Order: sequence, then structure tokens, then C-alpha cells
Amino acid sequence: MRLDEKSLSKKFEEDLGIPLAIAASGRSVDPRRLSPRERIRYRALEALPRRESWLKGRSALKRLLLRLGERDDTSEVRFPHPRFSLTHSGRYAVAIGTDSDRLGGIGIDLEVGRSPHPDSARFFLTPEERDWLNRQRESDRPAHLLRLWTVKESLFKADPGNDETGLPDYRMKDPGAWRGTAFVRHGREIEMHYASYPCGEGWISIAIYPRRDDHAGRK
Repeated sequence: MRLDEKSLSKKFEEDLGIPLAIAASGRSVDPRRLSPRERIRYRALEALPRRESWLKGRSALKRLLLRLGERDDTSEVRFPHPRFSLTHSGRYAVAIGTDSDRLGGIGIDLEVGRSPHPDSARFFLTPEERDWLNRQRESDRPAHLLRLWTVKESLFKADPGNDETGLPDYRMKDPGAWRGTAFVRHGREIEMHYASYPCGEGWISIAIYPRRDDHAGRK
């Protein structure tokens, strides 16, 4: 699988209406390129299997930050973030960023080469979303389920209040839409937006959460 960063950026920019930059990496960053604060985190992961995955994530994030004219010290980035997000799948890490000041959050999720178990749908889909899925042709359901998983993950990552939510709390207006609207409640109903594209044997989805002053009047 090859990730075409420019093509994906253009597609998502058109669908979501904001400027976007995407940086993908299939290689780990050289530990010698880590900042002092990044090295502290790296050493803390020494005994963990996800150490190499973390280094790939740093590689993608560093490329993205430089592309956007930022310092490439990723220790300054904390998720959820209003401008940046990161995902890992298989041998890839993919980072996304924007210069837009219109967002409260942005999220990305890539899943390649696997699909959630059908029984897992009840843990991340609403009853209405499961009803829609069950009405689809049985042979198509694994691909639909994987797409829906990436949408829910991207929505969750984009939400600055996600410490209070789970994946079923994000309700898609039309589960069959590759580009659409979703809602989450934080005292009031918040409208979010997402877009998805097939990517090799998987899916990639990006979601955006509006700035608080953009939805302050929504009830």
C-alpha cells in the first residue's frame, strides 16, 4: 500500500472545507534526532512493544510540523489537539495538521488489513447504526464495519472532551455516507463532520470538531 499524501490532503480539504497537511511514515525516526524531552518519553517506553510504533509516530509528526512551519519537537503536542492528530496501522504512522483556527479539535484514524469482529459492533455503534449495518449485504458488512470504526475513532480523537465519552456517544446522521455529519452531547448537542476514503485494504477517516464559540448557541 502507498499513501499519496498530496492526493489525500486535497480530497479531505474539499470534503471538510479546511486546509490540511498529511504526513505518512513507514520508518522510525532515528533516536538521535529526538529532543531532550522526547528522549525522556522514549526511555520510558524501553520495555514496551509499542516503542517502534511510537518512533514511527514521531517520524510522521516531525515531518508534519516542519511542513507547517513549526518546531519539530513533538513533546509539545498533546492529544486531543485543535490542530494535529496521529494514527498508526500496520507499518504506517500518519499525522494530520491544519493551519485553520476554526477548530476545537481534529482526528484521524487509519485501519489497514483487518476488520473488527462483527460482535464488536454493539460496543461502538448506536442501535440505529447497527440496524443500518444489518440491512446491508452480508458480504459487504466487514468493509462497512471497518469504515464505521475509523469514523468513530476519528470523531473520538477530534473531541476535546473525549475523557467523558465513548465511541457509541458519537451518532452519525447517515451511517452509509462516506462524508457526513455526526453528533455528540456535551451539555448540548455538538455537530461534528467527517470524511472517509478507502485506502489499500482498509480505510482512512478524518473528523473535525468546531470551535466552542461556533456552536455556543446550539441546543
